[in-house]
Amino acid sequence: MVFPDLSQIKKRRQRLLISEKTLAESSGVSQSTIAKIEYGSINPSYDIVSRIFSALDEIEAEINSKKGVLKCSDIMTKKVIMLEPNDNVKKAVNAFKNFSISQLPVMENGKLIGKITTDIVYKSLLKIPQKKLFSMLISDIMQESFPVLYKDVSVENAFPLFNETDAVLLADKGNIVGIITKEDIF
Repeated sequence: MVFPDLSQIKKRRQRLLISEKTLAESSGVSQSTIAKIEYGSINPSYDIVSRIFSALDEIEAEINSKKGVLKCSDIMTKKVIMLEPNDNVKKAVNAFKNFSISQLPVMENGKLIGKITTDIVYKSLLKIPQKKLFSMLISDIMQESFPVLYKDVSVENAFPLFNETDAVLLADKGNIVGIITKEDIF
């Protein structure tokens, strides 16, 4: 999961008009820890940051659903094709062709561990002969995974992530339930 800068926690909390106490209760993180993060006096663990951003996403989604705001789940593609790290690159290339897609998440034992895209394969072809590349494992060339958001986050708040990525995965209760690409935004 890729998170925004930690300074966004306070900005989002204030924009949502919620207190540190409300965020603490929703995330299961102490109020004093949230205050320290917002002040910049601690460097929190991945788990704490994940819980805080997930709570912010869920609170925002609840507020937006009451306002009738367009949610990511409204435009997501529900069938997410995924590969495993031990699949070969040829399998990814076939999936790109067969499903007319250009990026795939890579999962291992139900956990998101990376991504493979047509760009990654193309850049690898510049260095590695095709026959050799196509027989390599996806894990040999995959890159950091796509960002993951709660499925009911507003499209408007997901939009800035597309400055850094071509796709955003959507989750519900810890499971990947959809994907949005740049093309879906249009």
